[in-house]
Amino acid sequence: MAKTEFEKQIAMVITALSDAGYDPYAQLTGFVRTCDNTYITRKGNARAIIQTLDIKQVAQYLHEHFSR
Repeated sequence: MAKTEFEKQIAMVITALSDAGYDPYAQLTGFVRTCDNTYITRKGNARAIIQTLDIKQVAQYLHEHFSR
């Protein structure tokens, strides 16, 4: 997936997580560590979107944008 398309998709997931009251960093980290999509809300179709993304790209995005 092209980087710009990935960034659009991950932004939609992050927005959905925030809108649902979740910490996007915590939820995405849980998803990456376990590959369990229940860490991702269904709101805004986020769970379906996350399943189309490469988990390695998600992990890299977390590292680059949410490093704590």
